[in-house]
Amino acid sequence: MDMGKENVEHYKKMSISYDLSRTKLDADLNQLRTRFEAYGTPSVSGNQIAYGDHVVNDNFEVVDSIEKDMGSKATVFQKVGDKAIRVSTNVIGADGKRAVGTEISRVVYDAVITKGQTYYGTADVVGKKYVVAYEPIKNSAGEIIGILFVGTPEEEALGRLKDEIVRRTNPETLCDMAFAFYSQMGWFRIIKTEWNEETKTKTITLEHTVESESFGNVGKKVCYCTAGLLAGIVEGAFGIKVQGREVKCRSKGDEHCVFEIKNRAE
Repeated sequence: MDMGKENVEHYKKMSISYDLSRTKLDADLNQLRTRFEAYGTPSVSGNQIAYGDHVVNDNFEVVDSIEKDMGSKATVFQKVGDKAIRVSTNVIGADGKRAVGTEISRVVYDAVITKGQTYYGTADVVGKKYVVAYEPIKNSAGEIIGILFVGTPEEEALGRLKDEIVRRTNPETLCDMAFAFYSQMGWFRIIKTEWNEETKTKTITLEHTVESESFGNVGKKVCYCTAGLLAGIVEGAFGIKVQGREVKCRSKGDEHCVFEIKNRAE
């Protein structure tokens, strides 16, 4: 079967958008945001973050309602200088107290506060792995004054994803979900996928792979297992024979790990 014929439309659309854990996180973020905004517009008043007249600092009503209704962790961070400090949370620390007063990581701060992006990833929450999302809080002037956080246990998210994979038969969806599954497992993180009609080549750009993270910069390509894994996902989903190779690698000094998937001769 020619990868460039009936399967080409599937390849053009291939992405990791079908990520059930992200759908859950987006729903939780929407609930958290909506419940706060019911009080009014966010602002900083008297060194405290507030929605309308509702002061968020040390007020746990809304975050507790998220855990009760959605089963998720929720936190509000306030921007203080060049830091973001947790001021309201339903996360309970090892000491049995709410984890207020702690700082957000610099990676998340740069993505959400500096760049104004919604950040998705994984994090250790009181010794348990969670899939998480962080969203900027903006005042009426569009200035970022804080961050909304939600998280759901990674084990539960992966369970939902595996259940859906079993139920699905569409090759495009199976491929997307397999990519999402391995991304969630931490094997790699996809930045983008591109299809070249002329060369019948799928190019997959990854932020990193488990190999590049393990080896570091060693001056050569190291992601042979990931190349085989990506090719195997495509073969299994589409029923075609392909070959995968790494053309750029972070361990060689490149910005990202880049792979090409092409038809393989019988």
